[in-house]
Amino acid sequence: MATTSGFTFATEHINFISDQLGILWEPTKDTPFSSKPTFMGFEWDLENKTVALTHRKRDKYLLAIKEWFKSAKHTLEDVQKLHGHLSHASLTIPEGSAYLTSLQAMLGIFGSNPFMPCTPPCGLTADLQWWCNTLISSPPLPIPHHTHSLDLNAFSDASSGFGLAVTIGDRWHTWRLYKEWKRDERDIGWAESVTFKMLIRILLTIDSSSTPLMVYGDNQGVIKAWRKGCSNNKPTNRSFQQIHAILVSPPHRVFTKYIPSKRWPFSGQVSPHRTCSPACPNPQ
Repeated sequence: MATTSGFTFATEHINFISDQLGILWEPTKDTPFSSKPTFMGFEWDLENKTVALTHRKRDKYLLAIKEWFKSAKHTLEDVQKLHGHLSHASLTIPEGSAYLTSLQAMLGIFGSNPFMPCTPPCGLTADLQWWCNTLISSPPLPIPHHTHSLDLNAFSDASSGFGLAVTIGDRWHTWRLYKEWKRDERDIGWAESVTFKMLIRILLTIDSSSTPLMVYGDNQGVIKAWRKGCSNNKPTNRSFQQIHAILVSPPHRVFTKYIPSKRWPFSGQVSPHRTCSPACPNPQ
């Protein structure tokens, strides 16, 4: 039985009404009312406000990865199944999205030959090893309840012609880019992601609690990619993986918001050619 708003009810009451309406339910799918129900392959703890994969799902996905490693080549169906499993897992392991890009890339290499086994792209083995380790040790995910976040007026920006800059309140820091930084698929999005990483490192030296952080940036591509959890650009995605690693312990959430650079509080006053503010902590 369960009570809410003064009403007492149970599963049989719902089934009684459903029977009268001719709605058929599968009895084995019933979940008794509880503060710790299992639903959609997840264990929900409503009192502690956390959610996690069930042990059954974890074991199933770990077995799927082990089976994957037994073959050097795979069909499109193999890729789709494993990608589906790990996409489901990433709902409770958000950082896992940054370790799905190799599988996603493999989905597009079959062309008109979906039954022809193909060799996985470089990097997929390392990604799947990360998944193995994480599925074994990942703690329950706090259910988001966005009551508040720490907003220190933290901004990050990058310029291909100048360098990287962050501001936090009235403090700021800048870095130069090497002249030949645009190599190995690195682009302005990568530079923005590195600045984003530097900003988060500094923020964690200011407040190391698990309070969610609010940061601002002027690159919509990076902002949207972070919200999605991954980037199709490999160097940028590696930056995201490094950021996720920084945020693991204690667990942090970072919310991003797009702000045009002209609306920065110090727009036009911060230049990579100036000496960095001594008041700003060193992110290294």
